[in-house]
Amino acid sequence: MPPFTRIPLRSTMTDMKKTLDHLPERKQQDIDTIATILRDTRYSEHYEITVEELDYLAEEVEKLKVLTEAVCRGKDWLSH
Repeated sequence: MPPFTRIPLRSTMTDMKKTLDHLPERKQQDIDTIATILRDTRYSEHYEITVEELDYLAEEVEKLKVLTEAVCRGKDWLSH
């Protein structure tokens, strides 16, 4: 397994969830769903995904990116 795949995903996602606790329950469930898909598939050679599913995930990841950047800017983790 390449070293870059050994990212501490569980602790990173746990920290992120704590940071995003202010979100409505539905949005938290969406984030949990994305995290589960990423966790279950990141080491699987047999996982298959449709173009539609990939498009959906790309849209959701972009939304999460915007939220994450906003949170990080609020905590002075990013300087833009």
